[in-house]
Amino acid sequence: SIPDPGYMTESDVNDVVNTKMGAMETTLNEIRNGCGNWFLPMIHFDLDKYYIKPEFYGQLHHVGELLQRCPGLCVTVVGHTDARSGNDYNRVLSYNRANAAIDYLMSKYGVSRDRMKLMYGGEDQPLVDSSARGASESKNYMNRRVEFRVCQDADTDMAQPDGPNAGQGPSGRTGSQYSGNKNSGY
Repeated sequence: SIPDPGYMTESDVNDVVNTKMGAMETTLNEIRNGCGNWFLPMIHFDLDKYYIKPEFYGQLHHVGELLQRCPGLCVTVVGHTDARSGNDYNRVLSYNRANAAIDYLMSKYGVSRDRMKLMYGGEDQPLVDSSARGASESKNYMNRRVEFRVCQDADTDMAQPDGPNAGQGPSGRTGSQYSGNKNSGY
């Protein structure tokens, strides 16, 4: 706490200045190390898939190197789907996508699992509106994504949702097909 300015001694003033300078030095060091001056990308997925496409290795490299360089950083990994298929299926598929990204960062960059929070939104948070009948594939593709962000206070590590096995992983293995009110598997 800062003493009342009317009663500050020279020592109190020096303490306040030193505290402010220390905080500023920490911020400058983070920027110099690249920990305070960056943005986190997103990656996209093919229809009903959760394997990492090679064209997104560069984006994951950026996230992995940042996590290596900044050991105090926590990243939230949020999976999403397009609006096709049932929401139970889509929640599982969006979880699988976020989990695949986390597994990749752990195996390729040695990032500890406890530095990443897995969250998923299924079809509930589209990046672009693809709800119109016959929406373009590019709009649906934009919504099939995993986003990365610096952990926020409200972020929690979400457990795998209940629902049908969803999507296709790197081995080509597919889950049971979901037959809800919408088309199956996206």
